[in-house]
Amino acid sequence: MQRLFLLCLLAAALAITVTAAMDLGDEEAYNRLANAYRAILYKSKRSPSMGLSLAEYMASPKGGENFHFIPTGRK
Repeated sequence: MQRLFLLCLLAAALAITVTAAMDLGDEEAYNRLANAYRAILYKSKRSPSMGLSLAEYMASPKGGENFHFIPTGRK
C-alpha cells in the first residue's frame, strides 16, 4: 500500500514538473503549433463537389456503373 502511495506521489510530482517545464517553453513554437491547428480546423472543409468529382473519376468511361448522379459516366 505504501509503494502504491509513493508511486502515485512520484507520478504527481513528475506531472507537475513536466507542466512547469512546458510553461517555460518556447512561446513562438507554441504559437506556430496553435496556428497550424487553427488552419487545419478552419480551412480543411472540402468543396461540395469533391465527392462528385471523385465518383466521376472512378466511374467507368463506358458508363457501366449506374450512379444516380452520373448519367453517362465520365464527361
